[in-house]
Amino acid sequence: MKNQLQLLASVWLVLVMASDVLWAQANNEVLQAYVLQNKTPVQLEKDLLGKASVLVNASRDLLELDENQVNSLRLACTGDISRFMQDLVELDLHTKKFSMQDMARNQEEMQRIWPMVMPARQQIERGLHGSSSLFQKAINAQLSPEQQKKYEIHEQNKLHRKTVAIAKLTLVEIEKKMPLTKKQRDRILELVEKSDKPKTIDENMSYYLGLMVLAKLPKEQLSEILTEDQLKLFQRVTGVAQQLGGVGW
Repeated sequence: MKNQLQLLASVWLVLVMASDVLWAQANNEVLQAYVLQNKTPVQLEKDLLGKASVLVNASRDLLELDENQVNSLRLACTGDISRFMQDLVELDLHTKKFSMQDMARNQEEMQRIWPMVMPARQQIERGLHGSSSLFQKAINAQLSPEQQKKYEIHEQNKLHRKTVAIAKLTLVEIEKKMPLTKKQRDRILELVEKSDKPKTIDENMSYYLGLMVLAKLPKEQLSEILTEDQLKLFQRVTGVAQQLGGVGW
């Protein structure tokens, strides 16, 4: 455990020192608009550290962690944040030559920059401490078997709630093309609640999760809720999700 803490601390210190030096140069309007969203790098880092503190404290209370375990998780979260901020330094180097005016006038310019900036924005939105993070590695290394089991149950329950919430939002989008009555909507959501939920989700596939869940609802039960035309449209809209992977059921 001591060696793992020392390793995490070393990684964190290297990343922090590099980030502090390079971030002084990170100031471009593309990053401000699409990633930082009018925050300074210092403000963004402060926000991320605040969210990490909430995560560690919640883990401590849920799993009854000892001091060494808590310190390990804190160091891991700090390492995740420092690594992300260093990635933003690299992103700054690649995007500072672009301007918002050029992007507004030139669609090709927008298409060039979009794949560069959006992954960083999405990472902020979904959190930095997912499956491949230092936080998750620390969790796997530090928890006892009993704590690990409790954590897995908690994560599955959280994933269940997330799945239902995203499916509801996806259904709202579908209703823009196919209005439902309140009774129809409630019955579809009942099917969602009772349906099998994914046990694992590739973070890059979260956007499609709602479609995947709705696509798996049984046709025979949907046919009792929707009209024939509604069912055809529902299946056409959700059908694309049948070809997608990245989710373990």
